[in-house]
Amino acid sequence: MYYIYLLGVNEKVYIMANNEPPHNVVGFEDEKSALEYFEVPYHQAHTISHEKSMSATMHFMFYNPRLIKVESLDELKKLSTEPPELFKLNHVSGFMSGILCNHSATEFYDNGKVPALVSDEQEQQLAEMEKELMKNGPEENVNSRD
Repeated sequence: MYYIYLLGVNEKVYIMANNEPPHNVVGFEDEKSALEYFEVPYHQAHTISHEKSMSATMHFMFYNPRLIKVESLDELKKLSTEPPELFKLNHVSGFMSGILCNHSATEFYDNGKVPALVSDEQEQQLAEMEKELMKNGPEENVNSRD
């Protein structure tokens, strides 16, 4: 059993592969290490600079990774086109490599797990901030002399 990422780019689905030859499929033995592949660098980028933070966010949004579990190499092969086609997927935030999937991969992608970039605690804080904002109204007159 392996965990792999499917990338959703421009209405197509790709199996995430290494950027350098031999362009093997990137696989993980457990879900925790697979999720950390995207989550840890994302959080690190936010501690470095605004530019790194924005780049990490754009990278994640463009490649839209979803984690799936495959039981065997045969199951994995059934997801790719025949013959397998490797693509370099380019974006201003960086590039990734992916093996183009056939239409059967769409269901796996749709049901895949999205890495948690915002913790439950952060999500709760954001919800409270939004609630407070809505209670006070979405606008504030900075020119008033009250």
